[in-house]
Amino acid sequence: MDKPKATLLAEGYFEAQIHRSLQAFHFLSSALEREPDKAVFRTCVTPKQALDELDKVHNPESQVATQELLSKFQNFAMAADKNPTESFIAMEQLASRLNERGVKAEAPCVLSLLLSALPAEHDHAKLTLQSALTPGRGVGHQSGGLPALQHQAGEEPSERQPQSSQGV
Repeated sequence: MDKPKATLLAEGYFEAQIHRSLQAFHFLSSALEREPDKAVFRTCVTPKQALDELDKVHNPESQVATQELLSKFQNFAMAADKNPTESFIAMEQLASRLNERGVKAEAPCVLSLLLSALPAEHDHAKLTLQSALTPGRGVGHQSGGLPALQHQAGEEPSERQPQSSQGV
């Protein structure tokens, strides 16, 4: 409620609504002790929104769901008959859902977990990719590993100069 009372009244709010809202904001702000909770509170526009956001953080069911999602992500298993591309997409979706819940799941982590989830029949591909992504070995050695797979911002992949060792 950053707007003055006169503006809120002009927008059609009743004085009783404004008063209740201010009381709710005061109640919530005085009840919060932890800085992360206060930070969540400061981003909200209405007391209801603040209460909903704080409930998401502190609701045990929400925390349990996040833990289950994290466990599912970390213990991801791929069936031998399943397409690895579909599995990668499924892992990316799990990572996205974790990121939405505040758990950081970045691309290198997703790729690493995917490689460990590959069935035995993909061992050769797994070893090749792991050596390519490990700093100091294979293709990744020249650029420090995984970043070699990503292009720089504002640069098309076709514009990149190939990395080669010059003159010996």
